Amino acid sequence: MEKQSFVVSVTGSAGNIGSLLLFEIPKLGIFETNQRVELRLFDLPGTQAYQEGLVLELEDAFPTQVSSIKILEESAENFRGTDLLIMLSGVPRATGQERKDLIGANVSLFKRMALMVNETAKPDLRVLIVANPCCTNAFVFSKHAPNISRSNIHALLRLDFNRALSYISHHPSVRPFNSSFEGLRIFGNHSKSVVVDFSEASVLKDGVRIPVTELVSIEDLKDIQEKVRERGMEIIHGRGKSAGSSAAQAIVDHINDWYKGSSKVVAVGTYFEELAGIKAGVWLGLPVNCHGRGDINTNFEPENIPEEILKDIKTSIEELKLEKRVALRCLEERGE
Repeated sequence: MEKQSFVVSVTGSAGNIGSLLLFEIPKLGIFETNQRVELRLFDLPGTQAYQEGLVLELEDAFPTQVSSIKILEESAENFRGTDLLIMLSGVPRATGQERKDLIGANVSLFKRMALMVNETAKPDLRVLIVANPCCTNAFVFSKHAPNISRSNIHALLRLDFNRALSYISHHPSVRPFNSSFEGLRIFGNHSKSVVVDFSEASVLKDGVRIPVTELVSIEDLKDIQEKVRERGMEIIHGRGKSAGSSAAQAIVDHINDWYKGSSKVVAVGTYFEELAGIKAGVWLGLPVNCHGRGDINTNFEPENIPEEILKDIKTSIEELKLEKRVALRCLEERGE
């Protein structure tokens, strides 16, 4: 008897990230033996023909792994039975647009989506929010989807993690030992305030763990943080649109760790009530251990975070709290 298909719903499936990500989902290592995946694609009506072309290619690429592929309109009924919801769709940030304007453009969309999904959500539904501002979008979504546990709603911070990992791995002092590198920590918002913390990072050299801070200067580590903060805009300037393949890979990494676990500390955008004495009540990037089956726990002690890093974390949290207030004000002004 065939196992019930694992249902993955993707909003923004025809977009810059979605059209790449769809070809990675059937290859994820999260499915049970002999379990196939059902793909549900959601995007704007004008993308119908393009999505039909994607379906044809997906059928050809995965003749046995995929049980069905459906192009659907957004509705509570069409989200029923979803196991994993990946939310790529959102109003993209225009050149020169203020972040607060981006929030205003997305709050109504994420409220509407949350109300639909909440109506028919499975008790164990997991939601990964990628569309920016992802942490604040996660807050808006959760506020209007009370049937979905906060712990099952994540924002994507893995891209920041992967970017920082790439930079440090290619540093001349780390490159010879980069396969043994561990301990990178990401905190805060997926924005120019994101905090890259190397204070617990180390590599294995001659059988001994050596702190990265002993191999790389503070100035170089600060430079890596600034490069991570600017990377997204650098990509937009270079290719005329935001990250596609690297974002898709970050989603794959996040999902695999969420379901299967990871031996190393990684970055997840998750709900946190209080950090270092600051009332947060927002989604923010945190270093976590993933134990598989959705079980994660944070991996840091505030008292062990260097004071300068802690100051930057507090700045990022304050930015998130401001975004939260902007989102709530937008909803109030629109009577939502």
